[in-house]
Amino acid sequence: MAAIAVAVVAGALAWSTLAAANPAYTVSVKVVPTTVPLHALFKLTAHGNSSNTSLLKVFLNRKKDCAKTARKDASLPGDELKINTTVTGLYSKSRMLHAAHQGQHNACAYLLALPPAHLLRARAATRYAVG
Repeated sequence: MAAIAVAVVAGALAWSTLAAANPAYTVSVKVVPTTVPLHALFKLTAHGNSSNTSLLKVFLNRKKDCAKTARKDASLPGDELKINTTVTGLYSKSRMLHAAHQGQHNACAYLLALPPAHLLRARAATRYAVG
């Protein structure tokens, strides 16, 4: 009987570890390299998990920090929408871009419920430098 209880507890821990390791909605964003020479190419990547189909939006901004929502981010001066697509399950979306402006920049990723709701499911940000 004790062996069964240990197996049940071990199974429950395995499931909770799996759930914690793979949450329902996640997004991460990265820029490679993190310091980009002016006019050089760099790679923008957003990846994560979406249990249901979601809208992934990634903005670049050279003037402002990332906003708390995609709608507010879209209204920031200097914002450029670089990735705008739907994702389901484990995903990774990338774009190669040219570094056109010197200075500190922000990459801002938002995972949203599909319209009409546009509820924020996850967000992430990273900084990179050009110059």
